Amino acid sequence: MVEVLSRSTASFDKSGKLLPYERLPSFREYVLVEQNYFRVESWFRTSDHSWDKTAQAGVDSTIQLRSVGVSLSLSEIYEHVAFPEP
Repeated sequence: MVEVLSRSTASFDKSGKLLPYERLPSFREYVLVEQNYFRVESWFRTSDHSWDKTAQAGVDSTIQLRSVGVSLSLSEIYEHVAFPEP
């Protein structure tokens, strides 16, 4: 599952949504993509009750999506994104 975080939903996406997903035995990875800057985090199931969090930030970073065996650069993920002015 991949979620693009917005300011209004980020808090719920980071906490409230993961809890129900943890109860699904087949659910293996939860990926959160920040909308306003280069940052992606992945929660990967390592056992029934354990999750491994990986976070990468910056345009030159790469994130591993272990459930599908893919490595993506953040520059690819954000290729057509124009960030809002601060």
